[in-house]
Amino acid sequence: MTDDDITRLREAAQAATPGPWKHIQAVGVYENYVYAPNARYGVSWAGDSPVKVAYLPPDPSGIRDAHDASYISAASPDATLALLDRLEQAERERDALLADARRYRWLRKHALMSYPSGEGSSQRDAYLTITGYGDAHDPGVIDAAIDALAAEEQSNG
Repeated sequence: MTDDDITRLREAAQAATPGPWKHIQAVGVYENYVYAPNARYGVSWAGDSPVKVAYLPPDPSGIRDAHDASYISAASPDATLALLDRLEQAERERDALLADARRYRWLRKHALMSYPSGEGSSQRDAYLTITGYGDAHDPGVIDAAIDALAAEEQSNG
């Protein structure tokens, strides 16, 4: 699904009759309806009737229409918007984790090259010094320093 598809879906959900929606099967006639119980038409001739979102005529097999009506009611605008909000949040979290992973890979690569030399030194004595970037205990400063050093290394080949 492209970003344009997501934008169109969000716009369509925002413009549609507000949810939640409810599937109702007419007694004895096998007709299925989807209503928005909390929405009203707002015209005098309709009275206080809830908005009918969909009508599904009887299916000869007697199965598909009820399943389709249940699906339509489950995919109401409020449910669709909540799902899109969760998708956007997950994408933000993914992007932050990818940035952290990129920083970690850069840091790991360079930390392994920064062993102290001399008698008695070992790998457990490894360190990486980042200077000139302000408070080195601030994670944002550390991330900016790693980003700057990684970009400098990339531009220098």
